[in-house]
Amino acid sequence: MPITGGAVRWQQQTDAILNQAAPVQNTWYTALETTRYTHIKLVVCSVAATAEDLEIEVTVDGVTYAGSKAGAVAGTTYAAGWAVASGAAGVLSLYTVAVDSLLDLEGNDVRMRVRKTTAAGAGTLNCKVIYALER
Repeated sequence: MPITGGAVRWQQQTDAILNQAAPVQNTWYTALETTRYTHIKLVVCSVAATAEDLEIEVTVDGVTYAGSKAGAVAGTTYAAGWAVASGAAGVLSLYTVAVDSLLDLEGNDVRMRVRKTTAAGAGTLNCKVIYALER
């Protein structure tokens, strides 16, 4: 969506929180879904069982970005961010670093989902999306 006539005015929203107890392997859980013009600032996730493989999927205006973390450590928070290779397009990944604006996406139709693809345990799957909506 082209922006003209001045700066966009964003209204910060209450964080979207997902705390899925006993998540089922390979089942997607939605942390955020909106059809208003949205700015995703940060996505973090964790799982309360060791050696789980985590995946996230962010869909913005029909374009899907996916990232993963193999062997996630229980209770460790992973932030979504872009891994950029020299001369290559960005690839969505999960990191254990805390950096401002690791994920910076905007769009009219936004969905953020998370899942575990292994069955190492029944620990809670957590996800938080920090975002704002256009006023």
